[in-house]
Amino acid sequence: MDVLLTTQTLSGADSDNGDAVRLEPSGASQITASLKCSSAATAVSDTLDVYVQTLIAGVWVDVIHFAQIPGVAGSGHEVAKICKGVAQAEFAVSAALGVGSVRHVFGKEWRARWVVVETDTAAFDFEVWLHGS
Repeated sequence: MDVLLTTQTLSGADSDNGDAVRLEPSGASQITASLKCSSAATAVSDTLDVYVQTLIAGVWVDVIHFAQIPGVAGSGHEVAKICKGVAQAEFAVSAALGVGSVRHVFGKEWRARWVVVETDTAAFDFEVWLHGS
């Protein structure tokens, strides 16, 4: 199962969510998420934060927070994996998920969320993929 969650071309400050995708990875024991950034802004102070969220009991929960992409990165590819059956410490659903962190929580709907901080003319092109296995 390979699913494109979102593909975006952003210019300027932005904070938004992609459309939800319903996945029922019944046989999947893990989900690997991939963030591919094909171009980034040119100022080091411009940043892109990308998250993967899943829907639990009507609440969108951050389960992956990719490494932050600074404007000077040019391009990059980040990968993160969450696994079923791995112990997950209790957390408040409103608690922020730190950069480079994961939560091993599975729902049936998934989406990408992003935040662009712009101090110069920020422009980022990226896509987020999910792969279940």
